[in-house]
Amino acid sequence: MSHTSCTIISRSILSAAILALFLPVSATNAGPTIQSVTGGTQPGQAIVITGTGFGQKPEASPIMFDQVHTLWTEGTPSSPYQGLSAGDTVPTTSDHPWRGNSNDFFKLSDIDGLIRNYRAQIGPNRWNNYHDAILSTPRAVPDPSDGTMRRMYMSWDLNLSFVSNSQSGSHKFIRVWDTIGGSEEEIRISWTQMHLTYQGGSSSWGSVSTTPNQWHRMELFIDVDAGQIKAWFDGRKIHDITNFSVTTTRGLQPRLLGWDASGDADFRDEIVQLSNIYIDNTLARVEICDAALWTDCQSRAVQIPTQWKENEIQAQLAFGNFDNTERMYLYVVDHDGNVNREGVPLCSRCPTPPKIN
Repeated sequence: MSHTSCTIISRSILSAAILALFLPVSATNAGPTIQSVTGGTQPGQAIVITGTGFGQKPEASPIMFDQVHTLWTEGTPSSPYQGLSAGDTVPTTSDHPWRGNSNDFFKLSDIDGLIRNYRAQIGPNRWNNYHDAILSTPRAVPDPSDGTMRRMYMSWDLNLSFVSNSQSGSHKFIRVWDTIGGSEEEIRISWTQMHLTYQGGSSSWGSVSTTPNQWHRMELFIDVDAGQIKAWFDGRKIHDITNFSVTTTRGLQPRLLGWDASGDADFRDEIVQLSNIYIDNTLARVEICDAALWTDCQSRAVQIPTQWKENEIQAQLAFGNFDNTERMYLYVVDHDGNVNREGVPLCSRCPTPPKIN
């Protein structure tokens, strides 16, 4: 991936007339307002975002951000696969991020010479079915028995070599339970290519059709106490559930992630890829996208906040699978999911956002 050299525009040095063109949202609208952005423009470089309405985020960094080559765990980076190479099996011992790797299908894989995705070729499972390629139970997520993870936002990039709804049956992208091992106790949530199922056999119908060999952004939000489940595919909301009701005091655990087919489907030798797996207990986050309006974003990448205050955020840039570095706009999402509607251009070649009345 090539990266265009850009200069971040700081509004503090612009005249009031020019500044008006950049203001993301009028002060009367709910949500964050970005006033200036300073810092670098390349992956790994730091930026400082100033503004209003960012809200509070006591732990600035996410609970986990698995970029494969770098693992962020509550603000601390590490290299869990140091010494391994592309093609090596993803290990699941206690010093690695994931407790499970189905049939050792997932291998480390590289993009542009940097190991930053998980790649699996579907083979036979223990029943000789060609159904699944999954990673399971990330260690960074708290044990559900302590009840601390009652709210979870999860984002990941998914690339399948096939169309997700090309075969009949219910095929899971992710399953969330309230246990680490064994069966669920009360919470059992499954997002499939055809619907999202949850307690008591309830279903929210909504189709997800992937494009073969193309990266897609998957997002899932669960709030146990508010009774909400939401899911987005490439920024488009697929599910918006408000009647999720359980009595358990347990928390949430992503039990599997990837592709878990059912029925008579046969996906032999198909490829499943995962990367940029982000897990937190809040919707609050920083994103870059390729459009000047949030509603027009086609490609987005979540960033790594390192400090978070009501009027200032410090973050480290992460491009992930974002590939349009000549059009980069910054957005801040608050705890309730509000976002500045107009993005802040992060490069000198970015067109300015249109004025929103």
